[in-house]
Amino acid sequence: MSTKNALSRFARLLVLVPFLQTHQGIAVADAAVMMGISERDLVADLYLLWMCGLPGYTHLELIDLEFEHGHISIQNADTLAKPLSLTADEAIALSMGLSLLGALPNAGLNEDLRSAQAKIQAGVLRASELAQLTKQVAVVPVEPSSEMAGYLGVIEKAMIGETQVEIEYYVATRDEMTKRTIEPMLIRLIDGISYVEAWCHLAEDRRLFRLDRIYGVRPLKTRRSHLPLSLPDFERSGALVDYQISLAPSGRWILERYGAIALENRKGPNAPAVLAVGDRNWLLRLALSAGGDLQVTSDLELANEIRETARLALANYQA
Repeated sequence: MSTKNALSRFARLLVLVPFLQTHQGIAVADAAVMMGISERDLVADLYLLWMCGLPGYTHLELIDLEFEHGHISIQNADTLAKPLSLTADEAIALSMGLSLLGALPNAGLNEDLRSAQAKIQAGVLRASELAQLTKQVAVVPVEPSSEMAGYLGVIEKAMIGETQVEIEYYVATRDEMTKRTIEPMLIRLIDGISYVEAWCHLAEDRRLFRLDRIYGVRPLKTRRSHLPLSLPDFERSGALVDYQISLAPSGRWILERYGAIALENRKGPNAPAVLAVGDRNWLLRLALSAGGDLQVTSDLELANEIRETARLALANYQA
């Protein structure tokens, strides 16, 4: 077992003991679900706890467990009865995260969040430091427009009612408006941008739709036909193509905004990088909008097309 896995398991065991003491008789399957591990891993942890206890290490000092019949009972573990407490740093980070979450539009959990935050702050030893940090860091959410808030309201109702909606959506990679029927499943916040995760009947697959690129929403009475349960997280699509690019100092924002990967061994002011692109025309438009800060170095044909398109655009201005 690696050091990382051993530390992770040790932390889990420290949580497991007080959990079992407050859930005497819990089924092995239920305990595994609540701990977020497999039944096999849970049983392995229980066998390990059998060998834990106070010095002396006889049956009088070791933790006593019973779980052969599918339900867990634990005795002689009073020294570990108290749940782990958050460190001051953990509490501060969690409190600031709750502040951000509570400031999101339509969070719907403000009272619960404030209650949880108050309990965390009450248990922090460095309460004065937390108060000072809270004053220094202001959480200022981006307020959605009234139109966008209206779209979000319709989508949330469809999620609750398990119905479909029709949206008008701008596809930036193809620079076109589309009309499609979707089945909303989740609202995601990724890097400060709100997305609707939904099943798209046009693509016949699960998709993420940026909320600020939705220009119309119409509720439908049709019930959704795809369940939002046990769906894997979105991963990088296999259809993406890597392009090698060169970024000027004033174009380094592309690294963060579009997830480009900077390459090492830089020579000169420009930074070489790799950008994964799903649509060649999107990269062409990005290069044009960057105004010379981005140059494609791995595709000579595309680089020439960018230069020719830029030349024609300038000629139109001069005409």
